[in-house]
Amino acid sequence: MLLAIEACERQMESTADNKSKPEYDKIIVNKSNISEAAFEVILSGKVDFMNCEGQQTLDLLFAADELGIVEILECIQKHLIEYQTEWMDSNFITYHRKIFRNEAFKTLQDYYINKISTDPTSIFYKDDIFSPETLNSLDECGCIKLDEAIWGYIVNWAKLQIPRLGSKVAGWAKKDWDEFRFALEQCIPWKSVLSLGWNEFHDLLVPCEPFLPSDKFEYALKQQLKKACGSSAMISSPISIQFNGTIINICHATLISKIFYQKCEGIQKTAVIFKMAKTSALYGGYNPLDWKFDRTTKDSFIFNFDEEKAEITRLNSFAIHKKTGYGPCFGTKDLLSFPDGDKTILWKTNDNSESLAVLDYEVFQVVEKPRRSMLGSTSHQSNGITHKKR
Repeated sequence: MLLAIEACERQMESTADNKSKPEYDKIIVNKSNISEAAFEVILSGKVDFMNCEGQQTLDLLFAADELGIVEILECIQKHLIEYQTEWMDSNFITYHRKIFRNEAFKTLQDYYINKISTDPTSIFYKDDIFSPETLNSLDECGCIKLDEAIWGYIVNWAKLQIPRLGSKVAGWAKKDWDEFRFALEQCIPWKSVLSLGWNEFHDLLVPCEPFLPSDKFEYALKQQLKKACGSSAMISSPISIQFNGTIINICHATLISKIFYQKCEGIQKTAVIFKMAKTSALYGGYNPLDWKFDRTTKDSFIFNFDEEKAEITRLNSFAIHKKTGYGPCFGTKDLLSFPDGDKTILWKTNDNSESLAVLDYEVFQVVEKPRRSMLGSTSHQSNGITHKKR
């Protein structure tokens, strides 16, 4: 009873609130969110949780919060978790927004974040409960903590939406994969995806990249790179990628190579310049074609130079080499290879003591400078070449 009286006193002190208005000599408090039964229980001062059903207990929690009776909020939440678990699990989807939009219900929030991540079927125990709309709502409220269990549940749900598809994906046709992609991309918790660490992102999302919306996947990929670099600025394009052994290590190679191919795969006439460890020389290569496939061209070449000398070498066989998990490749020896076999520059997922580590590289597109007008001039203007960074 004392708690109820204190709550009423707090309400009277806040008569300036637009929900409270004086009428004659009384103060009328409009609390439409509180059920009559819950208010009577609080007013009586006798709260017997063991005789309350799930709905009554949850209404009591909402009423106590509305009236500012913070002293019993924790007790009610623990009672719901310990003694009303089955009812709460069955009705969580209905009330999840109300629970997760109130910081006072943190005990319930933490409990269900852990529960959904550990065993999604405890909440989505019926097929008709789970839907893309439900998952997106849970994700927006912060209920989802993406891990292998819940990602597996999402992928399996997408497969079940196409009953004719068997479990052996090797037998799927292109049409089957297209339908699977449509089902999957509707129920991806992108807010949770952005909070993943690189290892989780790589293990869960990268293998499914062909079935994810390219714009959202690219954004998530850039966020991973930004976190890896320790930068607070958004990376708008991979014009220049800095490698530092204390910040980016070998495990990020696949990530950075994807950025390169996403931005440069369809670009022709590109020059790549590498800055290497343990040498002041610059190494590079020129690709007159795009980076979509392995290429053979007599117009490609690789080079290196420093203050004393410069070397250039033509590569005819597989001059342009597309290799999964790598950056731009010239020749067949990993990243940048010279024909004599003594000079090989590598940036790959395993260490090689004979390689030179890449500290930095930039990609430039070579473009033809517009010709100047010949009107009014008798002199011959040469056709110049300029470049722009990618």
